[in-house]
Amino acid sequence: MPSKNTKGDDRLGTLLSGAGLKPKEQVASPVETLDTKQTRGPVYDDEPLSGNVVQEQKTMGRPTKPDEEKATEKVTAYFTAEQYDKIEDLRRSHRKRTGKRISVNELLRRLVVHATVEDILP
Repeated sequence: MPSKNTKGDDRLGTLLSGAGLKPKEQVASPVETLDTKQTRGPVYDDEPLSGNVVQEQKTMGRPTKPDEEKATEKVTAYFTAEQYDKIEDLRRSHRKRTGKRISVNELLRRLVVHATVEDILP
């Protein structure tokens, strides 16, 4: 990788060579290599070795959900203090049983999925 600062590199090279040292080779910065990495595909015993390189895209963060599982509708709801306390009680109970936290959104989605009309009749 060519350096942009050739004047400084020449001076550094002179100083290093005067001390009997040589400059380090330039390597790609971690930021440049973060998005993609080149890897060889799987090699099998009956397959000849080739120079083919597979381009692999790295994804950061949580795994993406399939399109049918993504939430697309936004709903705003207002709860009384008692109703919100019930939501928080459910979240605490879920964490005690599973050891995992559940968001309010996920809790409400699960309640909607499992609800029946009998649950809302007076």
